[in-house]
Amino acid sequence: MVSVIATMTTPKSSPCFCGSSMIMLFFTYLTTIRMPMGAVPAYQIIIAWVANSFPGPLIKQSAAIAIANMIGNTASIYGNYMWPFSSGPRYVSGGSATAAIAFLVAFVALVIRLVHVHMNKRLDETELSMVIHPFNSTDLETRAVGFRYILSSLSYR
Repeated sequence: MVSVIATMTTPKSSPCFCGSSMIMLFFTYLTTIRMPMGAVPAYQIIIAWVANSFPGPLIKQSAAIAIANMIGNTASIYGNYMWPFSSGPRYVSGGSATAAIAFLVAFVALVIRLVHVHMNKRLDETELSMVIHPFNSTDLETRAVGFRYILSSLSYR
């Protein structure tokens, strides 16, 4: 996200390879090669997270992974239209859209994490109430006993 914004806002000067234009060219190069470093690992983490966040039958997990792959591969469809050669060398429209999507994905990941924390607390309460009242039926009882959503090492307890 930072690399996209930095690349988009770096002024592109004349092709003279001396002084400050060389520094700007080097800075643009560094920020450009860093852009995929944030996207590719995130995609792999999302696939692993999706696979571990859906309990139940294998077909449900397979469908969730397929949907995540489908959404992840839509970039090859719209990417050619977001980064037209005519908007170069700064590519403000494509860079703005990429940065906005990155912010949106970060926000959605935070919301999903908070929902998983809440669901883990509900699962704890349900398992505790099952010990006290074993015939009390809720929608969370359909999950395996001891199931919890996987969270990062940061904890909001």
